[in-house]
This record gives sequence, structure tokens and C-alpha cells, in this order.
Amino acid sequence: MLLAGDKKPGRALVASFKDTDKYKDELSKSMRDQYARHLRVIEEAWGDDPVRALTAPEIQQVIDTAFKGTPQAGRVFRSTLIVLINHGIPRGYRDDNPAEKTEKAGKSTSILFGVFVWILLGSPQKRSLQRGSLQTETSQSLDADPDLRLVSERSPYMRTER
Repeated sequence: MLLAGDKKPGRALVASFKDTDKYKDELSKSMRDQYARHLRVIEEAWGDDPVRALTAPEIQQVIDTAFKGTPQAGRVFRSTLIVLINHGIPRGYRDDNPAEKTEKAGKSTSILFGVFVWILLGSPQKRSLQRGSLQTETSQSLDADPDLRLVSERSPYMRTER
């Protein structure tokens, strides 16, 4: 059985979204430019496909591969796609939003990094105790070595606080 939304392509959804007052009037120029950039990518990738056929694994693959080196751009792409599909739900393009079921770009890496830092350095309470002794040792080494003091006093990038 073919549903009405099965024939609605991504290109029509993008055009419908761009025609809204929210897109034309409420967004700032920089935000509209950012949306336009990602909407072009969405149109090129899925413009001829029915919006109903879009799946979370397919979206996740694009986020993981196309935005591998630029996780912030991947997060913006994902949020643009979420807004776009949310616009299409009450207009009959589909009943759910598969983009909401995807991971943010770079998210799994940052979680692993956070766990690694926690294991390596310990809890924040433990680090704050260690930090005091580290600062004392650093200032003592600067005081003990006159060459280091000279460099730190002359360089505009180095600042000693007394």
C-alpha cells in the first residue's frame, strides 16, 4: 500500500521549509546562510528520494563519514536535518524524525576521552588537591633558575603573578 507521504521527495520538503516565515524572516542572516549551506547538501543527497525512506542508520553514516574531521559542522548538519524533518511531520512527509535517533558528530569520541582523562587523572577533587602542589613546584623552579625568570619577564606571552 502506497501512502501519500511516500511520494513526497526531499527537494519538496526543503522548498517548503525555505518558504516559511521562520526561515525567511525570523532567522538571522548568518543562521539562514548556515541553514542554506546544509540544506543544499541535504537536497543533493536526498532531494529525489521520498522523505519517508530516510533512515537513522543512513543519516548516521553521513554524519560519521562526511563530518569526521569537523564534528561541530556535523552537529550543525544534524540539527538542521532535525529541524527540517520536524517541519515535514505535520505536513505529511513522515510520522517520525529519524535524525533525532542519531548520535551527534564526535560525541562517542568525547565520551571516551572524558573517561580516559578521569581514569588517568582521577576525580576532580583529587586533581584540585594535586593542582596546588603543582603550582608551588612550578613557581619554585622559576625562582630557582634566573634564566627562566628572565624569559618570563621579557616575553609578552609569559606572565608571572606574584
